[in-house]
Amino acid sequence: MTTFFYRHAGRMRLVALGLACTVAPLMLAGCDPVSLLESPKKAAEDAVPRESAGWAFEGMPSASTYVLSAGGGAITVTPLGVIIPVSGREVQALGASASNPFTAVQAEALAGEIAAYVSNRLAGRTLALFPEPKKGAPVQALRIALGDVPDIAHELAEKGYAAVAPDAPPHVESACAQRQQSAYDRELGLWRPQEPLSNRLSVEVEARLGAAVRDGVAARNAKPAGRFHSDDLFTSPSGSKAFSAESGASVGMKCGAMVKLSLSGPPRAYDVTVVFEPRVRAQENSGPLSSFKNATLPPVDATLRLSGGEATNLPVEYPVVDLNRVYRADRVAVYTGHIITGYKVTVSADGTPVRTAEGSFDQDDTLRALGR
Repeated sequence: MTTFFYRHAGRMRLVALGLACTVAPLMLAGCDPVSLLESPKKAAEDAVPRESAGWAFEGMPSASTYVLSAGGGAITVTPLGVIIPVSGREVQALGASASNPFTAVQAEALAGEIAAYVSNRLAGRTLALFPEPKKGAPVQALRIALGDVPDIAHELAEKGYAAVAPDAPPHVESACAQRQQSAYDRELGLWRPQEPLSNRLSVEVEARLGAAVRDGVAARNAKPAGRFHSDDLFTSPSGSKAFSAESGASVGMKCGAMVKLSLSGPPRAYDVTVVFEPRVRAQENSGPLSSFKNATLPPVDATLRLSGGEATNLPVEYPVVDLNRVYRADRVAVYTGHIITGYKVTVSADGTPVRTAEGSFDQDDTLRALGR
C-alpha cells in the first residue's frame, strides 16, 4: 500500500491509496493489468474496428457525402480529407480556389459528370469501410474500399473528380497528392481548362537596343574590325575603287527583351520557351547605307517551367552585333556589318507556339551610337 501525507488548514491529514483499488476492477473484468501496462500499443490495436464487407451505395446527395446501407439500416459517410463535388455550386467553389473558374453551365455539366461516374462505379457493388462505423451516426471513413481499389477517393482524385481538402491529414494528403498531380498534368475534371491556352497565357515584351559594353567601356569609335572592300558597291568620283581610310569607327549593338509571362487557369506546369530573333539589314562587303539588304541571324531562346496561377519575367539577350564605318578620302562614308532594325519574339508552351510579338528599332539609334 502506498501512503501520502499532506497539510490542510493547519492539520495533518493521511490519505491511503491502494494499488488494489485499481487492479481489482481490471481483474474482475478479465483484463490483465500487467499486459496493459506493458503493451499499450497492442491494446489500442485490439480496440480498432475491423473492416466490414457488407455496405451498399445508395446515393451521394451533396459534396463528399455518401449514403450507404447494410442490414436494413443506412448511414451517411464523409470521406476523410477529400472533397468530391456533385453540384454546380460546389464545382465553382473548387474551380475558383484552383484559379480555374467555371461558368454556371460548365460547372453543372462537370458536377453531373462526377455524380454519374460515382453512381456507375459504386451502384450494385459491395463496399468495405475502415474503420467500421458505429450506430448509424454520420461518420468520417478513413477508407472506402471497392474490390481491389483500396480507397475510392484515390481513384476519383486521379481522374480529377476529387480534390485534396486544405485540412487533410498528412497520410491522406500524401496518398492523394501524387494522384491529384497526375490530374493536373493531364488537365482532367476539376483541372480541365475552361479557356484555350492562348487566352490564358499573357505575354508582354519590353525590347531594348543599345551600345554594348566591353571591358567596362562602351564599344564606340574603336578601330574598325576587318578590312573594307567596296568592290562594285561604291565607286569614288575619281573612278577608282581603291581608297584610303582617313578615319574609322565601329560599334557593337546589343538587343534583347524582358518577357513578362503570366499563366491563369489550373495549376498544370508547362515548359515555356521564348525565342528571340533580331531583324537586321546587312552588308558583308562595304558600301553606303542604301546598299544594306534584309538579312537573317540565328535566333536565341530561353526556357522555364510555368504553372497556372504563376507570373514571372524571363530575360532574353542576343549576342553583340557589329557595325563598322570608314570615311573615304573624299569624305564619303562606307559601312560594313549589321544594323538591327527590329525583333520577333515567339512564345511556345510544350512545343506549341502560343504568342508572337514583333517590333522595330530606329536605325538612327545605331548610327548615333556609332558617333555619326
